[in-house]
Amino acid sequence: MDEEEYFQLSALQHFRFCPRQCFLIHKEEIWVENYFTTAGKIMHEHVDDRGSVTVAPGVRHVRALDLRSDRLGVTGRADLVEFDANVHRVFPVEYKLGKPKASDIDVVQLCAQAIALEEMLRCKISEGAIYYGKTRHRLAVKLDDTIRENTFNLARKVHLLLAQTHPPPPLENQSVCETCSLVDFCLPKISTCPHKAQDYLNRILEEDA
Repeated sequence: MDEEEYFQLSALQHFRFCPRQCFLIHKEEIWVENYFTTAGKIMHEHVDDRGSVTVAPGVRHVRALDLRSDRLGVTGRADLVEFDANVHRVFPVEYKLGKPKASDIDVVQLCAQAIALEEMLRCKISEGAIYYGKTRHRLAVKLDDTIRENTFNLARKVHLLLAQTHPPPPLENQSVCETCSLVDFCLPKISTCPHKAQDYLNRILEEDA
């Protein structure tokens, strides 16, 4: 895989949220801040302080660690990786603003980090954790074969998406669009139906006349 075909690890989560959002961010390089993205950015600024800190004998915390996986074709950054020499454990921790979700949207991002770390360090990572800001609690995650398979499948779908020249259609269930910062670029209600787009343009032209 060529270097230019690698995508940012965050695209996995963007794709699980909405393929159209993923395309707009990672293919067309459109990004807009809203409350949710700004709050998440502030949280990660506190977490992603580069460097390592020893918190106990034999245990080291490394923040903002650059990652790369040739198997997934991704690059990115881990919020926090704990290296425990006492039990020979590498333990990635992903930080999220909200609370645990019913879907695997956060889990696959953590799993991708673990896969990258395994390639880089020639080790095996069986578990990680997701820290949720709303609950202020770590959720332990077993990185089993099912989660790994889902992560590889998702990475393949993202590569196929970003190889396209046009964005996919908006989600059928557009209730999630209310929290998306790109809603004004995506125009989901208009993009879903071509004749609505034409009606919208006609109305704009009439208002300017």
